[in-house]
Amino acid sequence: MPEIPDLVAAPQTTKPGAPTAEQIASTSAAIRVICGWHIAPSIEQTITIDADGGSTLDLPSMHVTAVTSVMDLSGPTPVEITDYRWSKAGMLQRPGGWPRGFQTVEVTMTHGLTASPDSIAALVTTIATRRVTRESIGGRSLELDSVEQVLAEQALAAYRIGSPP
Repeated sequence: MPEIPDLVAAPQTTKPGAPTAEQIASTSAAIRVICGWHIAPSIEQTITIDADGGSTLDLPSMHVTAVTSVMDLSGPTPVEITDYRWSKAGMLQRPGGWPRGFQTVEVTMTHGLTASPDSIAALVTTIATRRVTRESIGGRSLELDSVEQVLAEQALAAYRIGSPP
């Protein structure tokens, strides 16, 4: 699987206090884990997911732009599934239900925003810069003050799978 680019590009500077590519990458990775999906950029990806036999499957995405293949992996030979509908919000619906079991459905989809939203890009840069500041002061772990914490939670909530709208 190709590597997914970071949520923002690392600054091309050696200016003291500027985050490094590694700090941008680790901050991007942490935000993606918190949100449950890669957010940006738009990529084609094939995933294998568990299904409980119900009529709806949740994909690990909040912005699906295409579903090009769905396969039933529950038997000895994969079988293409064509009687489904998908939503941009990351759901697949099938009237007869999905095969029950772990890793029984394989989906190839295009998903993700074309670019990181401004709020996410700013958050990545702020946290990565704070990591530089903390590290330069003594290697302490990332800590956000209470106002930054609230702003971070609000920025991420809009892109976190399972968050209320």
